[in-house]
Amino acid sequence: MSLIDMDILKFAKQHNTKTNLLTNEPTSPAISLADETAVVPRRSVKFKHSISDSKSVPMTVVNNLLFAVEFTLDKQAKEALDEWHAFNP
Repeated sequence: MSLIDMDILKFAKQHNTKTNLLTNEPTSPAISLADETAVVPRRSVKFKHSISDSKSVPMTVVNNLLFAVEFTLDKQAKEALDEWHAFNP
């Protein structure tokens, strides 16, 4: 299991707070808290170009993905900064 999988598992365990609305008791978690080897299910994603075959991934695809991530992070940072300035003039 990769480090990313372990981080996902740890996050899921810490944020598993679902309860039964009728009895107010915890529901059976999707990931057992006692099971350290639980596998996080993943959806099967089909790409036109296989990521494993690096020669078939055009640089435009990679650049577009990087731009989308950078744009999203910039937008979130700007929103956080604007919110901070609203409370700290």
